[in-house]
Amino acid sequence: MVVGDSFDIKLIAESLQKTDPNYQIVGFVNTDNKASKTLNESGMYSFGV
Repeated sequence: MVVGDSFDIKLIAESLQKTDPNYQIVGFVNTDNKASKTLNESGMYSFGV
């Protein structure tokens, strides 16, 4: 599963396939200006749609 902007997702998928042909992208979460991102108290990002 890949999370990122639509442009980045394509680059990431291509890079993973070149690095190791065994990588399989099973889905993606597009964050193009539709999701909010907050940093919680444990230092992890939380995404909301």
